[in-house]
Amino acid sequence: MKYLFPYIFILSFVTSKAQEVDSYNQDGHTSDKHGFGLSFSMANIPVADPNATPFTVWAPTLGIEYGKRINELWDVGILSDIELVSYELKGELDNQGDHLVRENAWVTTLTFFYHPNEHIRLFFGPGYEIEKHKNFYVTTIGFGYHMHRKKISAMPFFRVDLKGLYYSTAFGIVIGTTFK
Repeated sequence: MKYLFPYIFILSFVTSKAQEVDSYNQDGHTSDKHGFGLSFSMANIPVADPNATPFTVWAPTLGIEYGKRINELWDVGILSDIELVSYELKGELDNQGDHLVRENAWVTTLTFFYHPNEHIRLFFGPGYEIEKHKNFYVTTIGFGYHMHRKKISAMPFFRVDLKGLYYSTAFGIVIGTTFK
């Protein structure tokens, strides 16, 4: 619970600033407030045992994303994805033994997006990884390059998920659309 305080503080700050900004962009046209996207990524999960073969696991993931524009610099959203493989982490990861099995882990995060310009997106947020053997709190941090053409957008991204006993890195792409 103590880890959620910084995110609650940032959310309250961002939403209070949202009341100061109107819904018009620089050209005077109304901006879309909502976005929805589908993501595909490849997550690299280091195995704790350096003698393991392979030393890392590549896990393809599929996900959905929803975001809401708060103001011209901030979005807040929900990211949810599932790993499409099962794997075993070795080493001192669990109190019950020396390995940890992960089967199709599902991660959902409340994510804050900061966009200092039209294309750059920096994001971070707390979340939870659900899996039948052991669940973890997750902190996601990353960046992306947002490209758009009318209502369609694409964002290649890189992110790090800190998952308590281990971490993963991922690169991928989100294809989405915006609406009012």
